[in-house]
Amino acid sequence: PDSLKKKEMVYGGKTPPEELISTGKDFLSAGRLAEALDLFAAAGDVDGIKKISAQAVSDGDFFLYAAGMKALREDISRTNGPIAKTLEELAENAEAAGKKAGRVRMRRRFTWCSSRATGKGTRT
Repeated sequence: PDSLKKKEMVYGGKTPPEELISTGKDFLSAGRLAEALDLFAAAGDVDGIKKISAQAVSDGDFFLYAAGMKALREDISRTNGPIAKTLEELAENAEAAGKKAGRVRMRRRFTWCSSRATGKGTRT
């Protein structure tokens, strides 16, 4: 898949959703998850976005997960419930994959979100 073509498809505003999704699947097959996410988001393909977000959790990729949740209009700052559990799983996967920098940033974000919910602490 061609990145320039993807850019035109996403930002040109003239590409039908079916073509965005098809090209998104091509990027997904090529392992280019962030680009696939852009296409799925532009098409409003909730299933595609969820698939990318699930892969991001498995890979311990906080930033890709956050982008997926933003595309779904989900608030990842909630400190209880399924999203908090998913963030913990993501952190564990990042650690297992040796992604120290990503794990540290994710934990800081999670801690900051927790402090916002309780009114204690400051952003780190």
